[in-house]
Amino acid sequence: MLMGTFWVLTALGGLVWLAVRLTRRQIALSAMTDALSPAERNLVTVDSATGKVLDVSSELGEVETGWHPVRFPEGWESRGSGFPPERVNFDRTLGGRRTWCETRCRDVWRVERPESRSPIFWFKDRRDAVEFSLHWFPFKCS
Repeated sequence: MLMGTFWVLTALGGLVWLAVRLTRRQIALSAMTDALSPAERNLVTVDSATGKVLDVSSELGEVETGWHPVRFPEGWESRGSGFPPERVNFDRTLGGRRTWCETRCRDVWRVERPESRSPIFWFKDRRDAVEFSLHWFPFKCS
């Protein structure tokens, strides 16, 4: 009886440790973004008529106040390290994510710093952000 309780508490402690570690990682990513000056932060969108990428950095303040962010950590190009593991897939040009957003998003979306190691996708519609996260986020178990 005592041994069973020990294993349950050990497992629970491990889950708490994992949750704290993931939360600290997201806070660190957010702090890194906040430390950048506005001149270093680029917000882009895709013109639906021409398909060209347009700089809309002037919208950054509005986007940050009411939109829903999906931040990708370093190494975001692959879901190979997630659970369950998947084949490594590099998408540094954001082509797959852009196509996904263009075909599935109900409302407007933006990308912040697509050339960086940790892009941030912004969605006006919360459902778009949730569905995007479920499909693309590197750690499917989170």
